[in-house]
Amino acid sequence: MKRIIATLLIIASCAFAQDINKSPDTDPKFHSHRGLYFSNSLAFSYIYTRHIYVGDTEDHYTKYNDIFNGSGLYNEIRLGGSIANIVSVYAVTGFGYHSGTFEEEKKERKINKDKIEQKDLNDDDAKEFRVLLGLGAEFYPFQRTTSPFYGIFFGLSSGVVMDVVRYTYKKRKKNRHDTDTLIDMFGAFEIGKEWWISRRWSFGTSLFYNFGAYNEKDEEERDATYKDSFAVHSIGISFRITH
Repeated sequence: MKRIIATLLIIASCAFAQDINKSPDTDPKFHSHRGLYFSNSLAFSYIYTRHIYVGDTEDHYTKYNDIFNGSGLYNEIRLGGSIANIVSVYAVTGFGYHSGTFEEEKKERKINKDKIEQKDLNDDDAKEFRVLLGLGAEFYPFQRTTSPFYGIFFGLSSGVVMDVVRYTYKKRKKNRHDTDTLIDMFGAFEIGKEWWISRRWSFGTSLFYNFGAYNEKDEEERDATYKDSFAVHSIGISFRITH
């Protein structure tokens, strides 16, 4: 009788140990995307913005061509849910700061003058601030946990983004500050890979491309035409932690 009880205890303890030390091959929920999750990432990114404004009347013509090139940091926070380790959907908010160069080409024809005057402005220490809100989805095409490709993902997102460029220029021998604000819809594509560092936490890195554009139709008002358009492009490498 004692031998039977001892044997049962050994079997029970082995089963308990196996249950605690489940591996990805025996537990489908081990190291997989299921349920709610939180993600925080930090990216090193490059951004390019271009803003063109044209105002044309019978006696006055003005054109601004503003370009900013810069690099810096971008932080993104995501909150979402995963389904069957295949796809996840999330809400995202992002904040960025970049420094670089700002160039403005201004063409103007003043009243009763046929000649178009051009003035160029350059600032090598311009700043750009970015705020982003959107929705996105990630896809995990490789399901086999023993595959070296397990953890690779593709992502798409879209939403609203605001970029504010602050630059300095000289006027009457004094430094003046001005801003160029761009608000538009964005789209983003991302490809990356995650590595699990515990049962609940994973570390990932990815490459991303973010773009946005706005093209306002010509507005005619009292023999005047106005046009406003801009484009924003951003690329970078991101590092994230997910729970």
